Amino acid sequence: MNTIKKWLLTARPNGEVDIFKQDVNIHMPINRKLDEIGFYSLDVIHVNGRSYLYVFDACENHRHKTKLLISRIDQMYGGEGLVDMQDDDYDNVLLIIEKLMIAGKALSC
Repeated sequence: MNTIKKWLLTARPNGEVDIFKQDVNIHMPINRKLDEIGFYSLDVIHVNGRSYLYVFDACENHRHKTKLLISRIDQMYGGEGLVDMQDDDYDNVLLIIEKLMIAGKALSC
């Protein structure tokens, strides 16, 4: 099965953030996972020696994000690629929330 574990971060109106851990088919279009057809931006953030690819709504390019789809980038097969998010990524995800999202408090994991 061609799946990878990604985390979807969704900000609530009250400032809290839900974290949803899900296995996603690596061939699934991003807009299916983020609920809306549209243009999405990709960027990379480095936290504590790890790299993460995050996907967000292009209209939030220069402001705090309300929804992020996060994958970890790591060495594999002689190059870099996306690997499963793991429980030890949680502390780094909290830092990503503080830096990129509207709020800095995670509600669930």
